[in-house]
Amino acid sequence: MDMAIEVKELKKYFISKKRKMFRVVEKSEFKAVDGVSFEIKKGEVFGLLGPNGAGKTTTIKMITGLLRPTSGYVKVNGLDVDKNPMEALKNIGTVLAGDRSIYWKLTGRENLEYFAALYGCNRKEAKRRAEKLIRRLGLSGKADELVEKYSTGMKQKVALGKALIPEAPVVLLDEPTLGLDPNSARDLREIILDIKTEGRAVLLTTHYMEEADFLCDRIAIVDTGKIIALDTPENLKDSIRSVENPAPSLEDVFIRLTGKKLKDEVSA
Repeated sequence: MDMAIEVKELKKYFISKKRKMFRVVEKSEFKAVDGVSFEIKKGEVFGLLGPNGAGKTTTIKMITGLLRPTSGYVKVNGLDVDKNPMEALKNIGTVLAGDRSIYWKLTGRENLEYFAALYGCNRKEAKRRAEKLIRRLGLSGKADELVEKYSTGMKQKVALGKALIPEAPVVLLDEPTLGLDPNSARDLREIILDIKTEGRAVLLTTHYMEEADFLCDRIAIVDTGKIIALDTPENLKDSIRSVENPAPSLEDVFIRLTGKKLKDEVSA
């Protein structure tokens, strides 16, 4: 099986109710995600981009089992996330934006060993995996210090280590470099490319268009709950190339399609 993630006609509708006194006088339906479909191959970095409120975050929550779809399905490594969530989600390691879920009162090493144990590793295997990631993430000199003393970039490396510790075939990285200094961001990008060379699939969201252009094999742009473009970065840029703009950027593509600058959405 070549597909690591399969998303088919995914929909998520929310019902809002307007009340008067104790009675519901009006109901309205909001289509947060409206028929999104895409596939991610093994060994591929796939970017999911969109302005705030476009449906990107809701899609991610359905992929990770945090929300149930109204209709459609998500399969991870051939397993339906809604019908078989426990087995399906064993195949995905996740770092969600704003939720690093690491323990600041433990050392980096203790965090990684703890999460390895949660994934069912015995003590010896947990230590082996933790040590492997400590070297890979460049934490060797700080692995036995408390995480609360780490820089933002180092904390993010430990969070990434948490996603990598199960050695899952799929890794979901939601804004992994947001707020990092240039050196830390560069280190994480190199690690993402390493993950790809291992044959794992990476689903990436980012507000940095240059990062998406550099890392992603294909990109889906989401707006108003739908995918409005899906192609390689080069083909997306070629689609708007003109005499007036002979060398368009991915940012130019995004503005053309959505009418917004993605970076502006960070502070919105």
